[in-house]
Amino acid sequence: MKKIIIFLLLTAVIYSQDKDPYEMLDRVKAKYDQIEDYEVDVTISIDVNFLKMPDSKAKIFFKKPDKVRLKSEGFAMLPRNGVNFSPAALLNGEYDALYTGSEDIEGKQYEVVKVIPKNDSSGVILTTLKIDPENDVVSFVESTTKNTGSFEVAVKYTEIDSYHLPQEVVLSFNMGDIHIPKAAAAQFDRGDDNEEESGKDDKDKMKGTVRIFYKNYKVNIGLSDDIFVEEEKEMKK
Repeated sequence: MKKIIIFLLLTAVIYSQDKDPYEMLDRVKAKYDQIEDYEVDVTISIDVNFLKMPDSKAKIFFKKPDKVRLKSEGFAMLPRNGVNFSPAALLNGEYDALYTGSEDIEGKQYEVVKVIPKNDSSGVILTTLKIDPENDVVSFVESTTKNTGSFEVAVKYTEIDSYHLPQEVVLSFNMGDIHIPKAAAAQFDRGDDNEEESGKDDKDKMKGTVRIFYKNYKVNIGLSDDIFVEEEKEMKK
C-alpha cells in the first residue's frame, strides 16, 4: 500500500520538485526547536457527533521534547496530540518527503509537502503539510492513518518574543469505520431529540471538531520536571 502511494506521488510531482522538501522541513523543525517549554491558558470547545458538552478551561504545560500536562478542574476530553500541536513530532522519525507545489488559501501562498513515514509503528500512512514560507511554520495538516481514519488541523499563530505559537487550533477528525458502541454513546447527551435516530448508536461513526484557544503564554521559563511527575502520579491513582 505504501509503495503504491509513493509511486503515485512521484508520478504526480515529478515536474514540480523544484524545491528541496527536506530543507523546508528542517527549517520548520528548527523553528519549533527554539521553544524549550511553556505554560498557557486554553479554552476547549468540542463538537462531536455523539456527545454534547460545554466549553472547558484548562492550563497546558509543555517541556521539550514531548512532556505535556493538561490541568483542568473539570472534565476536558482532548486527544493528547491535540493538546500540544507540534508538526515537528511528525518529523522525528525517518520519512520520505515530496514537494508538490504551492497552494493559495485565502490569498496567502503555502508550500505543500507530503510526508510518508518509513516506520509503520506510527500508524500514519500519509501526511500533507502546508507550510507558511515566511515564518517556517505549518499552518495546515491533513493526515491519513491505517486504523483510525483521518484528521485535519488548521493553526492560527501569534508571535510572542519572536516565537510563533498557536493562538487557535482547529482539529477535525473522522474515524471512518470505527463505530461508537451503543453503551458508550448512551453515557453522553447527544442532543438528539429523534428517538428513532438515537437508536442507531451502534452505527454512528466518530467524527467532529475540537477547537482550542490559547492565551497568556509564558515561554521558556524553565519548567520543573516535577509538574509532569505529578500528572503521572494522578494517572496511576
